[in-house]
Amino acid sequence: MRGRDWPRAFITFAAALYLAGQPYAANLVFQEIGDAVCESPWDRLGDDPVAAFRHIRAVCAA
Repeated sequence: MRGRDWPRAFITFAAALYLAGQPYAANLVFQEIGDAVCESPWDRLGDDPVAAFRHIRAVCAA
């Protein structure tokens, strides 16, 4: 059972996988996340956290 804050944990994990050069694994996590985006950690990767999330998700899906 997923708790209330599960997207935050998944989002952090997806970012870590992306930064570690594992886009395929990150994409699997992004598929679970869907459109649930929160500011952190994406605010560290650009000025617009939502745009950073969408860009990295698209890169991992390619």
